[in-house]
Amino acid sequence: MYQIRSLHFFKIQAKDSNGDDVKEGGDVFNILIDGPNGQIAPKIKDNGDGTYDVEYKPEDAGEHNINISLDGVPIKDAPFIVNVKPGADFSRSFVENFTFLIRTKDKRGENMTEGRQNLTVTIKAPNGEIIENELKDLGDGTYLVIYSMPEDYIPGEYLISCKIDGNEIKGSPWKQVLN
Repeated sequence: MYQIRSLHFFKIQAKDSNGDDVKEGGDVFNILIDGPNGQIAPKIKDNGDGTYDVEYKPEDAGEHNINISLDGVPIKDAPFIVNVKPGADFSRSFVENFTFLIRTKDKRGENMTEGRQNLTVTIKAPNGEIIENELKDLGDGTYLVIYSMPEDYIPGEYLISCKIDGNEIKGSPWKQVLN
């Protein structure tokens, strides 16, 4: 079973017997929504202008049949079929990849325009484990650092250290806190 964590919405526009829009509320629509594993209770809001906002929260992915009737008579084109796709679940989703860019400068403070500097990056987990990272020399004095956290990462403070010739660069080390 998929957990669908988002609401779905639709609007009903009431029509008179000539097919013209009704401009006031008060109609009592009967809405039945059948999902793959049972009925879903919709919330209906009368906007007082002939329109009705309907919201429902599917619990399962798959076909949902929406039957709408007024005074026991189905509205035009009813029933409607909506195919609900599984949505992302916040409790199982996580940030997987991180990147940052290092800009190297010379002793005068000028940007370096070529690579091949003696640069190292260390990322240490709260338990002391070293997190693998990829250091890409972009050849123009900048270096791209890419690292990933496993899905079962350890919450806490990760210490990130960037060094040139064994010396911390400006702003290093710093802590990244993961909850």
